[in-house]
Amino acid sequence: MQDLIHSRYNTLDSLQVRTALLTWYRQGPALPPYVRNKVAQALAGVAAQEYPEGWPSFVSDLLQPLTVGDDMVGRADMLCRLLRALDDDVISMDVPRSQEDSKRSMRVKVVIIGGVFGILDIPASCETHTCTGCLA
Repeated sequence: MQDLIHSRYNTLDSLQVRTALLTWYRQGPALPPYVRNKVAQALAGVAAQEYPEGWPSFVSDLLQPLTVGDDMVGRADMLCRLLRALDDDVISMDVPRSQEDSKRSMRVKVVIIGGVFGILDIPASCETHTCTGCLA
């Protein structure tokens, strides 16, 4: 999935891809850990392609699941996986990037900052170690 997103994303129906990935993202706590990681990595790839012009609701789409449901820790875990994937695959300065990719990385970095603030706004019912692990 990641290779397809990186190499041929412009040939795909982006709305359909986002919808499918967001469905899996919302089911994250019920998925095996390796699937959660793959969903997070695929979402990071789509965000790199689409945010902000093609997917202006990216941040709210990702934070919305944190406001509903019983498994707050599992949902925060899914967001943390996504934040890590964004950092590893999109933002990291360890990877040489073109000028255009560097600009895109900086735009996505804003998403990470917003995501961290979203985690900090999670109700007190969330276990502290989950949030701390993401911020470390």
